[in-house]
Amino acid sequence: MNQLINKFPTKIKLKEDILEINTDFRECLNIITMLEDNELTKHDKIELMIELLYKDSSKINENNIEEAVRKAVLFLDAGDNAQKEFVDDENYIKPKRIYSFTKDAKYIYSAIKKSHGVDLENIEYLHWWKFVYYFFDLDEKSFFHR
Repeated sequence: MNQLINKFPTKIKLKEDILEINTDFRECLNIITMLEDNELTKHDKIELMIELLYKDSSKINENNIEEAVRKAVLFLDAGDNAQKEFVDDENYIKPKRIYSFTKDAKYIYSAIKKSHGVDLENIEYLHWWKFVYYFFDLDEKSFFHR
């Protein structure tokens, strides 16, 4: 996909079904913070991710759950799936994140406003990928960047 030519995705194809997804940055941030919750089991996290991301999660069953999870992670990675594919828990090395969307929320908010002039509180809708691109391109003079 070329982000300069193609529109950002709003649907995910699972086998023969095309399912609409929740693409607003708020929904995706809810999913990511839920995935970081150590009190939830892996099963609970998968179930909640599917429920929150897919608008009609009832179409996801044992025949397409693995594909649904893999494509959900690919979407949440803004199409740049550094993890490539899921591997079993023994061989999976989780990259250490140096920021938290929960703990650093106020700094991220102000950095996006300062860097891009986008007030996240007043914006009605912002596609998750656009939010991620803003986030990755924060002004180095912002407090968060330092």
